[in-house]
Amino acid sequence: LGVTPDQVTFSTMLKVYGDARRTNEAQSLFEEMKTLGVTPNQVTFSTMLKVYGDARRTNDAQSLFEEMKTLGVTPNQVTFNTMLKVYGDA
Repeated sequence: LGVTPDQVTFSTMLKVYGDARRTNEAQSLFEEMKTLGVTPNQVTFSTMLKVYGDARRTNDAQSLFEEMKTLGVTPNQVTFNTMLKVYGDA
């Protein structure tokens, strides 16, 4: 089709994997996204944090949250609410 995946494409696919409880596939896709040079944004990070939270992978969510800040992506209200849910469900 000649479509180059972008942040929206990857965020959508991450959500699909998360909804299907395919956490490992979501994690692989997130890493592939970065390898392809697509920089994660607030939506992408928040989506992946939710995937980890739904899978009760609190440590992975915490590491990703730290990575987000290290990369200079500012957490927003959705991100913080997602992290609160991650910790509340732990």
